[in-house]
This record gives sequence, structure tokens and C-alpha cells, in this order.
Amino acid sequence: MLGVHAVVVRSDRGRAGRQRTDRTALGLSRTVEAAQNTAPALAIASLQLLATAPALASVYPEHRDIALEAVRTLDADRKAKFDALWEEARNGQDKQLCPAGADVEQDVAPPCIDWTALSAIAGEHSCSSNDMLEIVLGSS
Repeated sequence: MLGVHAVVVRSDRGRAGRQRTDRTALGLSRTVEAAQNTAPALAIASLQLLATAPALASVYPEHRDIALEAVRTLDADRKAKFDALWEEARNGQDKQLCPAGADVEQDVAPPCIDWTALSAIAGEHSCSSNDMLEIVLGSS
């Protein structure tokens, strides 16, 4: 197929163009051939690098930061609904659950748990939401 291109180009150009086309076609065919020969090896090497790369995962502070950002970016109507739902969820659990659903001032040892912490805890643990809630509310 490459030879056909060289013939077509030769018929459109003069003698000087023919020599340049022959060299270009030969170089292109060698480049394509080299790429075809190295593609499988490159694919295998890439997969090996991926397999040996360290696993990256989010941890509690990152999960909490994501939840804080989500609450921070709510529009006014959704923020009002979020606050109302959080207040309803806190009913009877005022000691364990913080007044604010997204308390930006919390540190690593908060006196209460806000919604963003619950979200982060859920991201860190593999248990049912009921189990997680019982554990959180049962803690002091």
C-alpha cells in the first residue's frame, strides 16, 4: 500500500520530488514497522508499572474535606434544607451530634460529630449505615 502512495506522488511531481518521496516513504515504513514491533512490549511494560504502583486512597481528613466543600457550595435553598434535615437528625442526639452539620472549626478530637464527619466515617468503614450510626451514637 505504501508503494501505491509513492507512485501517485511520483506522477504528481517531477524527478526531484520522486527521490525525496522514495526516501520519505522508506523512512515512514521503517517507523511504522518499528512502532508495530514495540507496541506489545510497551503495553506490557505499562501494565507492569500500573501493577506495582502504590495504591492511592482517600483517608478520613480527605473524605471530611470533600464533604465540607460539598456543603459549602450548596445554594441558599439547598443549604436551608440541609440544615433542617440535620436539625431533625440531631433530635434526641444533641450530645453526640454537633449543632452545625458542617463545622469548619472541628479538629481531630471533636466533642461531637457533624454530618461531614459521618460522611467521612462512612467512607472509611465497611459496615451498614445502621451499624455505623449505632457505633457513633453509642460513643461518648
